[in-house]
Amino acid sequence: MAVVIAAHGERGGRADNMVLSNLRDRVAEALAGAALHAGVLNGEPAIADALARAEASGSARLLIYPFFMSDGYFVRTVIPQRIALTGSGRRWRVMTPLGLDPGLPKVVHDEALSAAARAGWPPKATRLLLVGHGSTKSDASARATRSVAAAIGPVGRFAQVDTAFLEEAPFISEALKASDRPTIVIGMMSGEGLHGADDIPAAIDAAAAAAIYGGTIGAAPGIAGLVVAALRGELRGGHRP
Repeated sequence: MAVVIAAHGERGGRADNMVLSNLRDRVAEALAGAALHAGVLNGEPAIADALARAEASGSARLLIYPFFMSDGYFVRTVIPQRIALTGSGRRWRVMTPLGLDPGLPKVVHDEALSAAARAGWPPKATRLLLVGHGSTKSDASARATRSVAAAIGPVGRFAQVDTAFLEEAPFISEALKASDRPTIVIGMMSGEGLHGADDIPAAIDAAAAAAIYGGTIGAAPGIAGLVVAALRGELRGGHRP
C-alpha cells in the first residue's frame, strides 16, 4: 500500500512541519515495504506532490491518514477536494483521523503523567486541562477534545480533567482561573505551529496560574504507534472505526 500522512501545514511556532516529517520517518521504519509520504494542505511538502508520488509507486491500495485532531472541514471536505484536483482515476481511502483514534486518550494521559512527574505534582492533586482549537462554525473540534477528556476522566489518575479552547468558550484563560489546583495543560494539536507553540503558552503566561504546558500531543512519542497500528489494521484488511 501507499500512504500519504496529510496535515494542515504549520505557521508560527516551529513552522517547519518537523513533527509531520518525524512521524512519517518513524512510521516508515515500522512498516517496511509500505510507500510512506507526507503532505500539507498549506505550504511544503505539498499534498499534491505527496499524492502524485504515492500513486506513482504502483501500489494496489492508496490511503490517506489525516494527521488532524477531528473529522471536521479539512478531513471531510478539503482533503477529498485535493484528491479530486489530481484528476486521478484511482480510488483513495481517507482513514479515521488521529483525533478520533480510540488509543489517543492513553497517549494523552501518559504525556500528562510525565509532565506532572517533571513538575513534582501528585496527579491525584492535579488537574489535567486539554486545550483544543474549537470553532464557532463547527463542533467537530470541541467534540473530539471532549471525547478524549471523557475517556480519561473515569480511569485516569488526575483529580479532574477539563477542556478549553482557542476559538470558543470556555477559553484557556477562563479555564485556568476556574480552579486553584495545579494544572497540566496538553495542547490537542497535531503540530507545533502557531496555536500549539505560541498561543497556548502565551495564554498560560497571561493567566499567571499554577500551570505548566506539556506540549502538543501530535509530537508525543506514542503517536507513531497509533498510526502504525491503524495502518497494520488496513494491511490485515480491517477498517478501524
